[in-house]
Amino acid sequence: MVVDDEPDITQALKDFLETEEFTVLAFSRAEDALAAFPHQKVDVLITDLKMPGMDGIALTKALHEQDPILPVIVMTAFGSIEFAVASMKAGAIDFLPKPFRFPHALFLIRNALLRREVQEEASRSAFYRELASIDEVTGLYNRRFLMETFQTEIVRHQRRNRRLSLLMLDLDDFKQINDRFGHPVGDGALLHISLLLKRSIRGCDILARLGGEEFVVLLPETHREEAVLVARRIQEALLRCPFNDVPGVPPLTVTIGVAEFPTDGETPLSLLERADRALYHGKTGGKNRVIPQAERT
Repeated sequence: MVVDDEPDITQALKDFLETEEFTVLAFSRAEDALAAFPHQKVDVLITDLKMPGMDGIALTKALHEQDPILPVIVMTAFGSIEFAVASMKAGAIDFLPKPFRFPHALFLIRNALLRREVQEEASRSAFYRELASIDEVTGLYNRRFLMETFQTEIVRHQRRNRRLSLLMLDLDDFKQINDRFGHPVGDGALLHISLLLKRSIRGCDILARLGGEEFVVLLPETHREEAVLVARRIQEALLRCPFNDVPGVPPLTVTIGVAEFPTDGETPLSLLERADRALYHGKTGGKNRVIPQAERT
């Protein structure tokens, strides 16, 4: 996309770029370019800096709200450092002073396209990394992410000689919801419960779904006694679950096992095993319980 209020410059640049097999959208007013942008695929913007009405800096800011990685090259006869700095602050990646040479313009455009390609690839990689770490039903972290993060947290706490606690949660009798209403409703309930769990913990805590109706919360810099308080808060939060008002369905409760690093173990698996054992005691002991630690065998 080329935007310049001087028709001769716009047409000359358009003709040159088309000989280089680019598709060019040319506008003499920034307002027209802004209106057309949502309906076009634009890989690079080349805009004059000083124009009547909306100038190049305002156009750059407006288009970056729609496409944050859009490469922008500004061109102007006012080739002072002040204008260059202003354009870069607005989000431009390069500066083309007038009168310009076509080979120089082509060089900047190809660099801009390469830059965009690299940024798009980085965004795709980040997206797929995140996707691989997220549980598709609840939007929480999955077991894979939990285990990777768990090991990192243990190393950090070991180095600083700090405590780390773990909560393992299992929803009591959740199977009745799936059996009575079907799995789509059950998935909706899990999503709602996940939101309740998020609101019951700190921003630095790590909440993950292990699978089924089982969840884990990592509590950095947290002693066992503090973890038990968090577990009680989670139990209270679940009392507000709307499924507790459904006739014929028992109130939704949760049993929680607690483990503490390094007292109960020094590896992710040993701590998960200890918390799971505590959870088992809670289930066999009547459910809807918080078990601070497993019996040692």
